[in-house]
Amino acid sequence: MIILPDVPYRFACESLSIPSLSDGREFLCFTLFDAMKAQKQKLHDLLPLKRETIYSVRKREREYSLPKCHTDRHKYNLVLCYVDY
Repeated sequence: MIILPDVPYRFACESLSIPSLSDGREFLCFTLFDAMKAQKQKLHDLLPLKRETIYSVRKREREYSLPKCHTDRHKYNLVLCYVDY
């Protein structure tokens, strides 16, 4: 870091009580995804369709159905990454 040049980044962020860049990006992505859920939001159409079935064997039921992906490229897609949370 520029402010603390001899200190590792993670330790400098903790000692200065500031969030790391990755924490900030994650917060912004969660905020954007939550905003996309609103019907009036222009990006709402990018979300996958909501699940129609109520029955679920898993402890945490997904709100949206995920498309079948045959590669790992979907891990870097904002919408598909945060649908699972």
